[in-house]
Amino acid sequence: MNEIALGAEHTILGPRSAAAGLRFADGIAAFEAEAWDRLSPGLMSDRGWLRALEIAADAEERPRYVALHRDGGLTAAAVCREIRSGASLASPDHLLLGRLRRPLGRLGVSFVPCLLVAPHRDFDAVLLGPARAELLDRLVDHARARKMPLVFRRVAAADLELRALLEERGFLVTSDIPIAWMDVTWPDFDGYLEFLRTRSRSMPSKVRNEIRRCARSGVEIREIADPEPLADRLHAIAVAHHLRLNPGVPYPYDRNLLPALARHLGERCRIHVAFANRRPIAFAVMVHDRGSGHLPFCGFAPEARGSLLYFNLCYYLPVRLAIELGLRRLYGGSLQWRAKARRGYDFMPTMLYYRAPGRLRNLVAGPLFRLHRRLSERFKFREVPVGS
Repeated sequence: MNEIALGAEHTILGPRSAAAGLRFADGIAAFEAEAWDRLSPGLMSDRGWLRALEIAADAEERPRYVALHRDGGLTAAAVCREIRSGASLASPDHLLLGRLRRPLGRLGVSFVPCLLVAPHRDFDAVLLGPARAELLDRLVDHARARKMPLVFRRVAAADLELRALLEERGFLVTSDIPIAWMDVTWPDFDGYLEFLRTRSRSMPSKVRNEIRRCARSGVEIREIADPEPLADRLHAIAVAHHLRLNPGVPYPYDRNLLPALARHLGERCRIHVAFANRRPIAFAVMVHDRGSGHLPFCGFAPEARGSLLYFNLCYYLPVRLAIELGLRRLYGGSLQWRAKARRGYDFMPTMLYYRAPGRLRNLVAGPLFRLHRRLSERFKFREVPVGS
């Protein structure tokens, strides 16, 4: 497997890692397909998904891999990244420091660089395979030897076994961003609308009205099997959309993202583009496998405002697709809690775990984590509807 070059200060593959039994790779092709597939429980750890991200993501967002082999077989693995910039989309600074990230960063207060273990989007297993306790021990030893913090993100609150393993090893914990999910139990879209009536008696008529108004706006929504001819325009929409929502945070994917997803996931990737006067003004992506769908990427140009495209592309169309495909569950990302709750989503609580490389640094960080968790549960996430 190839060494991952991570700068002069830290290199996560080296003699200590080899001695501890850890193997790092910078490409999913380093693993035998059948062996990886046996460990992968869902699409966020699927080889096609990860290969597409390797092609299109920038250096910090690009997935890397750590694995344990025993008796010649792959027994545990994880997708990881080294995060060196507080501005990176995956940096824990966004969650832990919030709006104070920039001024505190200028004072040297930051939780990066760190070794991050997490699915790239939505929800999936954080550690793969039956030997995850052993893999965790090796990662802790490795991070300590490299004098790097070790961070786990989007650990499901319901995964009591992994949470216990982390807490036994001295990890600090706080609330991470909840992930939207929806069980798909209806035979048709009318069944979905009747379900929405349990959330609000007015929602079925509201949804029908939003669908009609979008159709009358003159916008045409088409599924695109080959996004390559539109890649530059869709990438420009994605970048502008991201920067509007995340000022100062670089968009971590290049123009190859959608073509790579379509190429490596095939029919498991559904890309819909909205056109106004034959010009793309918005897009949304659904990826699906093993009965679950994810909505990882979307983008809306300024011209899309007022057309109700957001609700149609990101809520109603995915529900229709999920019913058509026979999916059992949709994962809808994070944020927009009220809009998603009104349209049928519940929210899965997740946790962030942090372990500094030294005991003193962990003790110093402890009060901040306890305060952050208390404030998150009392204020930031208090109104998020939580389901199992």
